Amino acid sequence: ALFMACGHSQNSYIDWAVGLDEPEGGGSVEKGYTGGCGILKILSAKELILNFVGWGVAGLIVCAVVASRVTPYIFIPAVLGLAVPYFYTKGKFSWYHETALATGVVLAGITGMFAVNPHPDWWQAIIVVLPIAVVLSYLGLAFDEYLDAYSNLNRGVKSLAYKVWASRFDLSLYILAYMLSSNVSH
Repeated sequence: ALFMACGHSQNSYIDWAVGLDEPEGGGSVEKGYTGGCGILKILSAKELILNFVGWGVAGLIVCAVVASRVTPYIFIPAVLGLAVPYFYTKGKFSWYHETALATGVVLAGITGMFAVNPHPDWWQAIIVVLPIAVVLSYLGLAFDEYLDAYSNLNRGVKSLAYKVWASRFDLSLYILAYMLSSNVSH
């Protein structure tokens, strides 16, 4: 949860830095499930940096405690996870927006395994979490970006989630095509 708070705060700052959102009062359209992030809108850029650094340090402290009791390998997926917001925002202008989000979900699963087992079969976390990550990322992100889609399209975003909205593709057809393609591959 600490790294998730760090990631949301990082993402807000990076969105400001690349011009997708406006600092101090701007920000993404608030959604019902991200209401807690609304506080980020009133922060200055400096305060936002301090916010995500604070959450990141708090997460690393928890990892240090776990590392002292279970395994120091927990730092590998945890630190890699700190980079996900950068790739997530950069990916909005490319093809890997959804992939960056899926990577964060998988890294969270691996981090959880290292939190309870000093020598987990971490590849099993990938096998278990990847289908959930793909659904969340490639299907859920099209829903998530709905309220921001048209303003961000004017700023040059290119990822699949935005292309769904740019092409005025029928969302129910997109969901049906996604479900059919995932069933065909099995």
